[in-house]
Amino acid sequence: AERGRRDYETYKEYLIKEVLPELGDDERLSVPVEQSARDGVLEAFDVAIEFFEKDKSLDSFDVNWDAPAPAGLAHLREGGMPGPGGSEAEDFLAHLKEMKEEYAKVMAAVGASAN
Repeated sequence: AERGRRDYETYKEYLIKEVLPELGDDERLSVPVEQSARDGVLEAFDVAIEFFEKDKSLDSFDVNWDAPAPAGLAHLREGGMPGPGGSEAEDFLAHLKEMKEEYAKVMAAVGASAN
């Protein structure tokens, strides 16, 4: 849970420092930063899952994801990336999906405490 909260704060900071300054005044005011940060953390998992299902690798995720990646993804990778076939890849995908569910609970709690 703590890792998820840190990832939320990191993503929120990224939005404030990197994304919002690129927007016009009206756009900037209309961006719900807290909600966007929660959504962004979860979207990272969706994108990682999508690329892994397609490529059996997270290389495409690395190339295409510009925002901060959740620490949970790095933690999974430290365990070693599976080969392209077989049960290891299926196990890794299952872990990715489980971690996304854990993060979804943390993001919901962060959202509840923000309101």
